[in-house]
Amino acid sequence: MKSTFTILFTALLTVSCSVMSRQVRQDAISPPSLATMINQVDQYRGQTVILGGYLIEIKNIPGQTQLTLLQAPLKLDGKPGAKDRSEGRLIISTSRFLDPEIYTRGREITVGGKISGSSVEAADKPLFPYLKLAARELYLWPKYKELPYRYPYDDPFWYWDDPWWYGWHRPYYFHGPVYRRYHHRRHHYW
Repeated sequence: MKSTFTILFTALLTVSCSVMSRQVRQDAISPPSLATMINQVDQYRGQTVILGGYLIEIKNIPGQTQLTLLQAPLKLDGKPGAKDRSEGRLIISTSRFLDPEIYTRGREITVGGKISGSSVEAADKPLFPYLKLAARELYLWPKYKELPYRYPYDDPFWYWDDPWWYGWHRPYYFHGPVYRRYHHRRHHYW
């Protein structure tokens, strides 16, 4: 029983951050809280972690791009979760050029990177607790437009029968014998 639980838990952790490559997932440690990593940055420096958040700002400097993220805990699929549970900010540096028209404010990003510093070291900016990462991999989550629910089109128990005569209706087995008699009366005209 215990070994079955261990196997299932390991499989869940392996699948949990599947947006990152296998190499990054193998190198990554299970991150403690962000506050712990910020306050004890010397202990975690150089180690790979997988974190995520919402983009606040992007700066393109010659030869480098810096992203500032509002950290959010990751869901099981590796996507950033609720902003309300943020413990601080992430400053991510990468050598790639990232277009500010694509990487816009509020986009969800998951990053696998090495810890390189924190706000504890920088005395000039103690406003926000932040952790610096050198990105190994970045994943920008696609932006989906949320569609409103449209009744009856999104109702799985409705179907389209004859647009000129009946329109939308539920199958007769949802309505019983009264509906069946009415339904057959309308077929009489055909």
